[in-house]
Amino acid sequence: MTIQILMTLCLTFSPGLAAAADGLDGIDVYGTAQLGEGDLLRDYGPQLKRYVRLQKQKSKGAVRSSDVLKLELESAVRRKGPFAYVRMQRVPSVQGGGSVIVFDFVEKKDAAARMPFRPAPTGRLGDPAGLVAAWRQYSEMGAELSRKGLLATDRVECPAFYCTWGDATPDLKILQDRFVQEVPSNKQSLLRVFKEDRDPQRRADALNLLAYLRSGPEVSETAELGMTDPDDRVREAAMRMFSDMAVYRKDAPLPAEKIARVLDYPSVDDRTRALAVMLGLAGHPVYRKFALQSASTQVLKLLRMRNSSNHDMALTVLRMLSQKDLGGTDFQGWEEAIREARKAESQASDKKK
Repeated sequence: MTIQILMTLCLTFSPGLAAAADGLDGIDVYGTAQLGEGDLLRDYGPQLKRYVRLQKQKSKGAVRSSDVLKLELESAVRRKGPFAYVRMQRVPSVQGGGSVIVFDFVEKKDAAARMPFRPAPTGRLGDPAGLVAAWRQYSEMGAELSRKGLLATDRVECPAFYCTWGDATPDLKILQDRFVQEVPSNKQSLLRVFKEDRDPQRRADALNLLAYLRSGPEVSETAELGMTDPDDRVREAAMRMFSDMAVYRKDAPLPAEKIARVLDYPSVDDRTRALAVMLGLAGHPVYRKFALQSASTQVLKLLRMRNSSNHDMALTVLRMLSQKDLGGTDFQGWEEAIREARKAESQASDKKK
């Protein structure tokens, strides 16, 4: 059999390889068994490859065209099954240099469990003591300094349960000192903004400010509510708080079981943030057992994703839980390593009794 015939067979029977010819390493399908990579490449292959090409271009016209094409593809795919949610997203491939298109699905029968989000608030609230505007100033100032390389990458000293930029400059310190002093006395008003304001950015800003409360249980309870916000920005703020608390504030209680549910949330971004929290739980004296015995099953599932966001973070979590270093595609080996780690942990717990 000639090399040309072998290449033709590979392109015919391996949709991932066929896609890679145009810079697309493959497709991740998450959340449904109704459709697979082959189905999506068969029906939408040319459009998906065009989408990747447009995404790699920098012009405003290409960006607009890719956005329109994304909406068209999501709409077309949604009609193929009983889906409550469909999102298409281009993510760097595990292979490096290429792209994976992730199709995230939530079937209608799974919506309540996988999308436990509160209705979008409709209120228009004021700004308690101007703190929300001050947080926006603080956030944007820190982001600009970071872009210019003027802030250290090390974790900052934090007087709260989570700090974004700390007090690295005099201007940032003035604002952070204000948060330390004024947030506790404006707690109720900030909670109302967080829960009721229709602007998701203001809700996220209020949640970040509430990390400056002095009670760990209170901050944890508030961030827990943030995990069920309908907007991604608020959920991101909540998971950043939990990620930091899991490592640096072991005195604060964490809703480990509810955090683990985010590992099966609808989007790549949600799942990656939950994996980041799992890194902290894997080394936590209270929550490591839960992460190993219960949450690791879902982490093993995310290891099989070909997008680097979910795969790479899942690999790191498994290494911490098992204390082993296997390859990223040794799925059977990782299953066995986690079984062994669970057994060893159970035996150690029995000896303590």
